[in-house]
Amino acid sequence: MQEAYNNRVHQRSKQLSGRYVDWVQDISEQERALMPNPCDGALLPCLYDLARCNDAQGDITHEDFLALAGQVLVQARAYAARARATAVQMLLDGMWYLPESEAQESWAKELEGLSTDEALSRHYALFECKRISGVCDTGIFTFEELHAHWRTAHPQHSWGTAASPPPHHQLNARCKLITHICTWGSYRVGGAMLDAVGIPRETPRTELDGLVKAGRLYCSCGDPSMPLPEDSDWRTLFGHVAGHVHAFELRMEQRAKGSHSKVTLKNTHVLTAPNACVQLIPEGADTSPAYTRLTIGLLPHVRADGGALAGGAPGRGVGRAGTAPQRRAGVLLVRGRLRPGQEDAGLSGFAAGHAH
Repeated sequence: MQEAYNNRVHQRSKQLSGRYVDWVQDISEQERALMPNPCDGALLPCLYDLARCNDAQGDITHEDFLALAGQVLVQARAYAARARATAVQMLLDGMWYLPESEAQESWAKELEGLSTDEALSRHYALFECKRISGVCDTGIFTFEELHAHWRTAHPQHSWGTAASPPPHHQLNARCKLITHICTWGSYRVGGAMLDAVGIPRETPRTELDGLVKAGRLYCSCGDPSMPLPEDSDWRTLFGHVAGHVHAFELRMEQRAKGSHSKVTLKNTHVLTAPNACVQLIPEGADTSPAYTRLTIGLLPHVRADGGALAGGAPGRGVGRAGTAPQRRAGVLLVRGRLRPGQEDAGLSGFAAGHAH
């Protein structure tokens, strides 16, 4: 009896899910982004009750659903507030999986003292979804982008849940949710970036976006792979700097363990003033430094005697053309800096990816 009833409820819930999908298409895209996906839509209280009424007998008609449309809209908006609170918990949970160097205790203490909206506006409120490989490899998300992604990419999974624990994580006793959502932000690195230029850590991410897009907040390393300021935002800048910081720290850790102990490492992304890579240009000042990019050239392959390999010019005029690394392969050469309005036809994707 109970199993048969549960099966009927399940079938009616599937029908309601379909009705909900059709109905939500008439909602504006902006509001729809924070509305439930089909799975959570069918679990809204009014629809949950409808699936079970009349002993779950019969099909759900379009008219049955429309009679509750007003309640669905009100409850969907209430869901949005819960979804934001869940995202803050995701942020907390993901934080405990990060290395201890990320200052989790201080981070957790700050988060626990913030409202939901304040927490999701902070510089570190960035996420990554790893539920389905190949589908979710879309980079760093803000909460709004993450939820919009979840609605469309994972329509049959309730927000804040996972079918099974993420395979790359062991469960942490301090975590309250089991999800495939990872915390991408960093209280430590992002905070140090802001400290270096005197921006308060509580500055909303939208303001940071504006500073980046205006060319006022930028990384001075000149990496040619970085997009122009107007095509960037805080997430772009943070991802760039944090990637270099973490890579340098990993290499230093490997060297301390004896790996590559003779290699000299240079930190190109220092986060302490006055030599910080991150710079803030005063309002109204010239922003051309934010557009400066290194230009990269490939030296020709050279033989051990300094001559060129097939088709190349001799290795003269480029300084120490016969050094061992150059004898092994084409070499990247920093020729200068690319300023606004300049182009360099010799800049290839390969060169851009090896600027440092």
